[in-house]
Amino acid sequence: SSISQKYIAILTDILHASQLASRHIKHAFTTPSSASHLETKQNSTDLVTETDQNVEKLIFGYLKERYSMDSFKYIGEETQAESSDKGYALTQDGTFIVDPVDGTTNFVHRNENIAISIAYFEGGRPQVAVCVNPIKDDTYWAVRGMGTFKNGLPVHVSQVRDLSKAIVTTNVGYDRSEDSMKNVLSVFNGLLGEKKCHGLRMTGAAVVSCMMVSEGSAEAYFEKGIHIWDIAAGALLVTEAGGVVMDPAGGEIDWCSRRVLVASNAEVAKEIADIYKRHDQQL
Repeated sequence: SSISQKYIAILTDILHASQLASRHIKHAFTTPSSASHLETKQNSTDLVTETDQNVEKLIFGYLKERYSMDSFKYIGEETQAESSDKGYALTQDGTFIVDPVDGTTNFVHRNENIAISIAYFEGGRPQVAVCVNPIKDDTYWAVRGMGTFKNGLPVHVSQVRDLSKAIVTTNVGYDRSEDSMKNVLSVFNGLLGEKKCHGLRMTGAAVVSCMMVSEGSAEAYFEKGIHIWDIAAGALLVTEAGGVVMDPAGGEIDWCSRRVLVASNAEVAKEIADIYKRHDQQL
């Protein structure tokens, strides 16, 4: 149909933008931050911030030449960080949503779990998604109604329907306050102590977690504190691979609520949501 042709054209452009970004990140990742070989974390943090900003400019620059700002909206992590109002709203309009480097702390430590995330939303939901790990050279993409692909081959979520056989991934974000930690540890206790999921993993990158769920190497991913650009593309990878995306307390996802649960199926999702509701006092 003409709609799917439109989305395939957008996919082609997003893939091209992600390749430009990938080369830039790979170069930065393998370059020592300072000539003196005294690589400090601060140097490295500056490098990743600079990489973030450059990569977002690169992606937006490429896309804006093809999709004018008169007709399309743009939401990006770095652009939001620089904007004075610190706010973003998701509309029904065609919107490109970009996280230039997801997993920045991993990047600082030269841990390979990083990813570029580019999503195209229309009608308030994701229609096209591209997620690339530039270090491992893995490219995942999805178009609504067409499935999810990794390096050109179709991927599918895991068939595990029981939390006790499931690997669950999560991340503890920047909020390490006492209340927040109490909640996090209570939820972990629910997952590991009561229900005894098969394993709990922290990847340090929302996009990487979504890649794993989409290809079946983990059954679920949940997190609080994320932004729309962390999950905009990853969530479509999961749903097009046969999985589900929702609010961690069950119910429909609100893309701007700063929290998410993706899972291989509704059964696993429900078990996690039930634990969440019992253990998280901040819900």
